[in-house]
Amino acid sequence: MAAKVAPRPFPSPEKLRMLLDSNIIIYAARPENSELRRFIAQCTPAVSALSYVEVLGYHRFS
Repeated sequence: MAAKVAPRPFPSPEKLRMLLDSNIIIYAARPENSELRRFIAQCTPAVSALSYVEVLGYHRFS
């Protein structure tokens, strides 16, 4: 019989790393999505080099 392991506490949002996809970045940039931006700001966001280039090339950003 396996020993029970106590669950680890969920880390607080500021300790969470969040890898953002280009679609999420573009969606969060819309003015009506301020709640999403607040949620992302509570964590430690990260962006891949590929997502960075995709967002820079998005045709609706001026």
